[in-house]
Amino acid sequence: MDRIENFTTEVSCFAQPPVDLAKLSINRDAPSRAERSALGRNLTLCILALLVVAATLYYLKLRNVPEVQVVTVSAGSASSTSGGGTSVTAIGYVVARTKASVSAKAAGRLEFPGVSEGSRVQKSQVIARLDNAD
Repeated sequence: MDRIENFTTEVSCFAQPPVDLAKLSINRDAPSRAERSALGRNLTLCILALLVVAATLYYLKLRNVPEVQVVTVSAGSASSTSGGGTSVTAIGYVVARTKASVSAKAAGRLEFPGVSEGSRVQKSQVIARLDNAD
């Protein structure tokens, strides 16, 4: 019987006093510290993302090519003193519509350059001849 009394004493040492569950409640007035830090982090990330988008749009707008106005010129009455002809003076760049890169299939020494840069060529025209002395 002595053993049973010791067992009862040991169990009662680990027992806790009854808890009043009515005092337990969730405080919904103020967010917890973890919630506040998560909210601050999320707001910071959102603001940074918006700033990156705004900076990208601003950069793309600066890089935007200006709009070019195209005007069709028609012959009208001659008002110049150059013999009554129509004259147009313009400043700008002439840019080719197409560009062709030409290269040889085999390496060699150029014997005959048939054309120079900017020359007009016809279909099947020989534009260069390689030396075949090798």
